[in-house]
Amino acid sequence: MIRNVNHVLFRHEGDMEAIKRFFEDFGLFVSHEDERRVYFRGYESRPFIYVAERGPRSFGGLGFEVESAEALEALARRFDVPVTGGATPWGGRQIAIEDADGNAIELVHGLRQLDPVALPRPAVALNTGNIVQRRGRFPIFDRGPAPVLRLAHVVQNTPDPGRLMDWYVDNLGAYLSDVIMVGEHRAGAFIRFPRGKEYVDHHNIAVFQGPANTAQHACFETIDVDAVHMGHQHLAAKGYRPAWGVLRHAVGGALSDYWYDPSDFRVEHVTDSDYLNDEYPTGYHQRGPETAMQWGGDMPDHFRD
Repeated sequence: MIRNVNHVLFRHEGDMEAIKRFFEDFGLFVSHEDERRVYFRGYESRPFIYVAERGPRSFGGLGFEVESAEALEALARRFDVPVTGGATPWGGRQIAIEDADGNAIELVHGLRQLDPVALPRPAVALNTGNIVQRRGRFPIFDRGPAPVLRLAHVVQNTPDPGRLMDWYVDNLGAYLSDVIMVGEHRAGAFIRFPRGKEYVDHHNIAVFQGPANTAQHACFETIDVDAVHMGHQHLAAKGYRPAWGVLRHAVGGALSDYWYDPSDFRVEHVTDSDYLNDEYPTGYHQRGPETAMQWGGDMPDHFRD
């Protein structure tokens, strides 16, 4: 039903030129701009993965790619909403709904894809133990932004995580990869869109207990571990504010680095995340430091909101 997360939208009330500079330094490209919005893409073929909209600072919603025209029609009937033409320069068709917390959700199909952007370098093969994959000298690369391939996931904060995770399962065919428990209470979950035997992202959405309906962060995949660290150095040199990392997560296994954009929204570079198929049932974990990270420093207090 749902193939993947497609895009995320945030509203910014500050200097949009500063927002554009940050996301270009973060590794994205402007694919379209008008008086209201700036659309950003990554190196892969999706025409946009992040939308910056001018307006009062807020989380504006999510978009998901639906796997077929027939699935989009079925979802339109389920939610009793019309299918409309795409509202972006890349056509396609979509329906507009709301999640259990009232956040805007766009379900899209048939967006015109763009030619991929050539990566500045291939991913670095690793020599680990007695497995030699890289022969010869280490490739020294130019410093610069971490090349962003795609939007990997969005984490939502919600006063009622159980209700929101059930909404994704019941309405969009999602599956709970791992659930974080506080006693008997479901405090959060990492959620994937399963495809049978095919391995898919450990999560495209996560939901966690929080005081308000908002996005805790948006996460973007880059090419390898070196890109995460080089991106960290590049953003630090530009004077941007770090949020947390570099670190290795425990649940989900990702190697991550978090930053604040000029509007104080959090964004993440990620690589080397878990991939699961239907052979992997839901995991349940009591919340604690060991469920957040394997190494890289405890989660700072300012990151918890």
